[in-house]
Amino acid sequence: MRRNFRKMPQGWLQGGDSKIPLEPFSSAFLELFFLYRIQEIFKTKREETTMATKTSMKILLIMLTLIGLASFLSLPAVAAPKWPIPEGIKTIEVNGYDMAYQEAGSGIPFVLIHGSLVDYRTWETQVSEFSKAYRTIAVSLRHHYPEKWNGVGDDFSVAQHASDVAALIKKLNLGKVHLLGHSRGGPIALTVASLYPELIRTLILEDANMESIMPETPEKEKRMADTKARGDRVRANLAAGEPEKAAQEWLDSYGGAGTWEKIPAKWKQIIIDNIGTATDSGERGEVSCADIQKFSFPILLLTGERSPKLYGEMITVLRQCKPDIPAPLIVPKGTHAMHLANPVFFNEAVLEFLTSTTAGERIEYRAKHCNVGTKFEAVEVGDEPGHVIAVTEAKGIGVRIEGAPGGPYKLDIKGTGDYRSDGTGTNQGYGKATYPDGSFYYFKWSDGTVKAGHAYGTSVYFGGTGRFKGMTGGEKFDCILLGDRFVCDVDAWIELP
Repeated sequence: MRRNFRKMPQGWLQGGDSKIPLEPFSSAFLELFFLYRIQEIFKTKREETTMATKTSMKILLIMLTLIGLASFLSLPAVAAPKWPIPEGIKTIEVNGYDMAYQEAGSGIPFVLIHGSLVDYRTWETQVSEFSKAYRTIAVSLRHHYPEKWNGVGDDFSVAQHASDVAALIKKLNLGKVHLLGHSRGGPIALTVASLYPELIRTLILEDANMESIMPETPEKEKRMADTKARGDRVRANLAAGEPEKAAQEWLDSYGGAGTWEKIPAKWKQIIIDNIGTATDSGERGEVSCADIQKFSFPILLLTGERSPKLYGEMITVLRQCKPDIPAPLIVPKGTHAMHLANPVFFNEAVLEFLTSTTAGERIEYRAKHCNVGTKFEAVEVGDEPGHVIAVTEAKGIGVRIEGAPGGPYKLDIKGTGDYRSDGTGTNQGYGKATYPDGSFYYFKWSDGTVKAGHAYGTSVYFGGTGRFKGMTGGEKFDCILLGDRFVCDVDAWIELP
């Protein structure tokens, strides 16, 4: 028996006589492709399968169809935005709102929460760097750009924004994330961590505004009153149709007269785009010391060398609540927006922290593997009818469906097998799993067993590159064999160095 698989142009998957575009290489696409591919396998390979009975075949088809349907139903809802969305920006419906976000990279998710009067664009330098190692998601909070909000409404609060961020994490099936909050994004991150600790891998606070844990003093009362007065002036200017005047007065009230004139035109426009959010009342959530004392994940505190004194005082109170939180890292020449003032130092510090927290981490997940093309060559041994030695080359795709997120990934597999006419046999081989960011690792198995239409065994992972460099790992696999096609359930683990 000799079968050859047709080579397709790069960027395409082969499914029978059809071509399916490989880009975008998304989990949503691949999950739907699995459903299509499994149905096609049963359609085209039914006569070749060695399944015991028609009944078992029907049961298996129903099970696999349900798996595909469950995957389809679990895909995040795609929002129909009520305002123009910039090219390359995604949206998702959370709590009845079309939330915009920028996404890049793959791997462990890293969610960035901006501060006041800005949006996802404040993280431009960070997204380009962080996405080299992480699936980086920079959100635009409710009523921030690209929405042009007029400041009217009662759904602009730390609690609402925290609920939205948590809903996004859940709807995108991100699992545990690294979470970074800047300024007003700080109490939002703290609230998410307090209410949904199961979503947090690490917490990073960049000059977080933590008024909720500050003692009640005349100084605090004045700060709150000043913030409310600024919001009232912004509201009046917006009502008069003067958004630029509202933005100028707001910024000058913080930085002193003339601050507005000193900033680049790009940032003037970003502030004007978000000026409606300056009607904020100044409330900063309800996280307490008791809540912070329950945190059990790594925390990084960042403040700038030139940050306002108030943020240092807030960090002091935070560390009094939980003394085992490490002292803050001071960003040289850093202002309150230190990720903009000194992005090189900031980015390196954050990445070093993330690397240190994942050292020795064990990642466990369950995945589905499916081949999309196979080359199969067999030679009869001659000692008994149907006894063959075979060489197989396969190309496939894998999607993690439970546990730690990551991928999807491409599979290249080569193996040999010794097979009998009764459908039993053994096999061994090796392969390569390649992720969208270019990181990959090899795997090999030597104990494959074939019986009753299944191939099962264990593989060892080795030779990782990129984010898998120095890793160890392995998997248990159970594959349904359908002619020269297979669909596998894989339970895997990876341990980082």
